[in-house]
Amino acid sequence: RHRAPNRIYGREFRIKVCPEKEDFIFVEGALRALALERLGKGQYLITFPNGNSNRYVYRAGLLYEIHVQRPLVNLVFRRA
Repeated sequence: RHRAPNRIYGREFRIKVCPEKEDFIFVEGALRALALERLGKGQYLITFPNGNSNRYVYRAGLLYEIHVQRPLVNLVFRRA
């Protein structure tokens, strides 16, 4: 089933509510819908056209942390 994609405004880390029923997310920075891969309970991966990826971790349905994976640096943003 194809569903209308959610939208991320500006930066990827603005996804706040767990996208458990979504297969695609519209990423404004890429100007297109990208596949949302489920990795396990509350974990999702978006791979960008250039090969970079972000892993999103949700707890109790809310975004808890983002793992930003780039060639020269890996970053983790965590909810305080």
